[in-house]
Amino acid sequence: MAYRNDKNLPVIIVTVLAFAFVLFARNSTLFGSKILPTAPRLAPNGSYINDPCFVKKKCLVFYLAPWCPHCEGSISFLNGLFQRVQRKSDLGMLIVVGMDEKQNLIQMANRLDSTVVLDEDRKFDREANVRGVPAGWLIDQNRNILDKIPASMSGGTGEEDLYKYYFEHYVDVQ
Repeated sequence: MAYRNDKNLPVIIVTVLAFAFVLFARNSTLFGSKILPTAPRLAPNGSYINDPCFVKKKCLVFYLAPWCPHCEGSISFLNGLFQRVQRKSDLGMLIVVGMDEKQNLIQMANRLDSTVVLDEDRKFDREANVRGVPAGWLIDQNRNILDKIPASMSGGTGEEDLYKYYFEHYVDVQ
């Protein structure tokens, strides 16, 4: 069998590599920041709110689900974190509650002190590519993801240690 010299082979290889690169870059933050989708604007009481992250230099965004035990365990920590975040003029905090029935979303939202919006249609969940809950991101005012942050706050670590960790690693870093 003779070796066949196919002139189209380099074109095929480049096309396949370009397609693979596009797929990889679309789901990776290695090539610049991804944009976090705009959060739903529906508050638990049915009113529409302005996104608190739009007017802040940086914003902590968390995604919780009522059925998730780690999300339930994070409520106390997130309420304490919100009290500390309010003292910083350049930092906002938003919690998105989703992945469940509306009445469960509202019940969880009513126990949170931060600005909370409901992801009833799971649009934010799909667009943000939420793979597990709780999930968290640090974003800038243009919604560029600066970092994915740990969002599971229950466990053996004391809350004061977690607050210190958050502020050292995500808040006070320029």
